[in-house]
This record gives sequence, structure tokens and C-alpha cells, in this order.
Amino acid sequence: MRFKSFTKKARLHNPLKNFELEEQHIEYRFDPLTEESTLITPGRAEYVKKFFLGDDNTLNRFFEESKVGCPFCEENLEARAARFPADVVEEGLLRLGDVAAFPSLFAHAEYNAVIVLGKKHDLKLGEFNSSILSQAISAAKIMLQKISKVNPDVKYSAFVINYLPTAGSSVAHPHAQLLASTTPFNRLKLLISSSRRYFEEQGKCFWQTLTEIEKNLGERYLAKLGSVEWYLPYAPLRQNEVRATVSWKSSISDLSEEDTQHIAKGLENTLKFYSSEGIGAFNACLYSAQEDSNHFWCGLEIASRPGLKPLYLNDVWSLPFMLNSSEVFEAPEALCKRIKPYFTDR
Repeated sequence: MRFKSFTKKARLHNPLKNFELEEQHIEYRFDPLTEESTLITPGRAEYVKKFFLGDDNTLNRFFEESKVGCPFCEENLEARAARFPADVVEEGLLRLGDVAAFPSLFAHAEYNAVIVLGKKHDLKLGEFNSSILSQAISAAKIMLQKISKVNPDVKYSAFVINYLPTAGSSVAHPHAQLLASTTPFNRLKLLISSSRRYFEEQGKCFWQTLTEIEKNLGERYLAKLGSVEWYLPYAPLRQNEVRATVSWKSSISDLSEEDTQHIAKGLENTLKFYSSEGIGAFNACLYSAQEDSNHFWCGLEIASRPGLKPLYLNDVWSLPFMLNSSEVFEAPEALCKRIKPYFTDR
């Protein structure tokens, strides 16, 4: 396994430093599995940080105004939530503990369940807890098992969270979604094909090898919670990105109760760190496929997004959106030192 990188320099006369000649270092890194490239430009970290911070007054007003008639609040759920056909969910709506699952009103895949994350409408980022997250993942597992009985060809799925409008959420009440399809999502397709190719060429599982190397190196490794390995990617695709992989499990359907609890706990730990940094929003994705676990493992990716404020800077500009190239402002080794206490001291 190769961790490839090289560094280039940009030269300019900086007006902020009396037009002194300045050299800025740009590190190019390449993902050891997919070969996707990432630019690491640490000189922008402090400049960019302020755009990821949310405004508390704006957030409180957003929650207050959006609560009126919220379709995901408990008092409105029965009357306003869509229902699954009886062959998928007999009752039409699935309840598990404090979470509820029902079809998305506007589907993003053949099967698309919205999973409401509890009854609290104004759940702040730092208030997410492993209990509600574990219930949500378990609900996704039950839904996926029900879907598979109706349509065995559905082999690809993702459990996703978009928290706040700056992360793409159109409903304020915290919720997740399960997307299930007969066609793999592009990210999932790349991971599956790359994992299979590595297995065919090397005769071993990429994910097992990766976690062993990261654990030995230590500089990007966070913790092992049960069968779930938590680490930071060598070539991050997104800001403040944390990843996890579930050993020898390829699908959400295969997860044990302990697996869901350990995924949820790692998510909670990450969000506590985000909250401590003043980060306002996030996206998370637990990807999954009915594949041979000898070469492909179910995994999670989570990243920060800009906070909610009257005027905010969208972090997706032409470089990632049009040119499909990633840029982060802090090396994962530096970020790991700040996140790791949230996995080891709790």
C-alpha cells in the first residue's frame, strides 16, 4: 500500500506583508485505494475557520420559526408523514424507540426512508447522543431487511444525515435518510470496484490492511470501538473528515446491535469535537453493499459544513463542484491530535 504525495510552491508578492515575496506550500496527496487527489493548503486554515462557525441567534431563530407546522414533530407526524406500501411496512410507518421511519415525500432512490431523530425539534449539534443515533441506524437496518424481502435485487444502500440547510437539509427537525437502490451510488461504486481490484491484485482485504497500517503508524488512527475502526483519511476529500470501517461486514443488514452502538458512539464523539470547535453543521454517510466482505467493508464518512448565519460562505466552489478536486486546510495528522482525546478520554 502506497501513501503518495508531493509538494509544490506558489510564489507571490503579498500586499498583507508589505509585498514581500512569499512562498505558499501546496501538498498533493493521493488516496491509497482510489487514487483520488487532495490538496492540503494549511495556510488558509485560520482564514477559512470563521466561515464554518455558526451564529447562535440565527440558529435559535431558525429552529423557532421552523417548528410551526413541522411535519417531523410528533404532534404532526401521524397526519403529515407519508406511508410505505403494506408489502414493505405493514403499518405504513416504522417506529423504534424514539425514532420513526417513513417514505421521503420526494424520493432520491427506489427506496428512500426518512428517519426522524427523536422528538426534540431544536437539537443542537453538541446534543446528538449515541442512543438516538443507534436507534436510527437500527431502524435503517430493519427497513433495509424489509426492502430486501420485497426486492432482493436492492444491494446498495446508504444511511445519511444532512444537518441544517448549509449541509443540504430542507427540514429543520433533525433526521437521517436511508437510500436503497439496485444501482450503486457513484462513491459506493468506486469503493467497491477499487476494493475488489486490490483484493484481486494483492490477495488480501484493503480495509484490513489499511486499519492495521494506520494503527501501527498512529498518526491518523483514533480508536477501535468493538469491531469498528475509527481513523482519519490520508487524503481527505472534505473538511474535518473522520472515517470508520466495520470489520468483515459489508452491509447495514449485517450489523449487530453492538456494531450500531459503536458506530453511534464514534459519531457522537466526532460531533462533540465539532461542537467544541464551534462547527455548525455536518454531513455523514454510512455506505453499504451486499458484497463479499473478504474485499469490501461497510464504512462511514463524516465531515463538517459551514454554520448557519445570515450570510454564509458555501464551501463547495468550482474546484470540488466543477473540477472534482478536493482541498482541505489542515493535514489529517494535525487534526487527529485534536480529535483523539474525544475517543480516548470518554
